[in-house]
Amino acid sequence: LALSAYLLETHDDESALRAVMRVGCDVLGADGCLFIPFDEFLQRLSPLEFGQVPALEAGLLSAPSQRQMCKVCEARRAGSECALLHLHPAGGFVYCVPLRARGREAGLFSFIFSVEPIVDEETEWFLSEAMRLVELALEARERDSLLLGPALEYFEKPPALTGELQALLPLIELRAILGERTRLAREIHDGLAQTLAFLKIEIGRAEK
Repeated sequence: LALSAYLLETHDDESALRAVMRVGCDVLGADGCLFIPFDEFLQRLSPLEFGQVPALEAGLLSAPSQRQMCKVCEARRAGSECALLHLHPAGGFVYCVPLRARGREAGLFSFIFSVEPIVDEETEWFLSEAMRLVELALEARERDSLLLGPALEYFEKPPALTGELQALLPLIELRAILGERTRLAREIHDGLAQTLAFLKIEIGRAEK
């Protein structure tokens, strides 16, 4: 819910990525985070740093060789042998989470730790859901229309959907989608979850 609220307030790709980096660091207890873009069809994404991260060589995160190295790396959890930590005097650990778009990896969030992290199953599930949310936010901005676009193709667009209003349409759609996800999450938590808990108690009583 916190991440959805942050994404609702974002106004561009960078702020959406930073929202995930911020929440991810809070959940994982990471010192900082690096974002490395290496997907070719989302070239508008730029390398980002958040929190306390190693001092890197200028342009390292945007270098094709580094992007390729991170893209083919299968460890996704490493210590000082990680190329990103090679120049870090204090050593440390890195835990990487891929960002996917259109079925392919668009980049990598590399969370930096001073001590080896313990990532349980619940945290892994949260991170996968967080990646889905930011993917939705990026794709909504990439296309002129996510929900209304296909329908509007069959009608002549009225004057109200031209100029600045047309430019705001993807943001309006994104807010609607994330708002509905937040509403459903609250409804499931407050309604369905309580009903299931009540049924579980009643079944236990019946068994006894």
